[in-house]
Amino acid sequence: MDCLADTNVLVRAVQHSHELHGMALESLKELLRLGGRVRRLVVAHGVSGVQVHDARLVAAMRVYGVRSVLTFNGSDFSRYSEVQVMHPGQVAGLREDRGEH
Repeated sequence: MDCLADTNVLVRAVQHSHELHGMALESLKELLRLGGRVRRLVVAHGVSGVQVHDARLVAAMRVYGVRSVLTFNGSDFSRYSEVQVMHPGQVAGLREDRGEH
């Protein structure tokens, strides 16, 4: 994932006493953690255009050990064999089967 960090985020990341220091530092770490994974997915699966967003989601899923995605667009994730796609209708159906509303 290519992302440009605004100067204010970079400055806050090095200003230990600033109230936004922690948030700025963690957001930069997250960009670095996901960046290479997104790029590898994009290349490996020939992803382009708006599908890059889905590749970013899959990269985050891999980093955090998440196996399922809830989406109305399951076909968008068919290229990622390790991702279990759940349609909102499935979740709603499970809820109704248990008598919950």
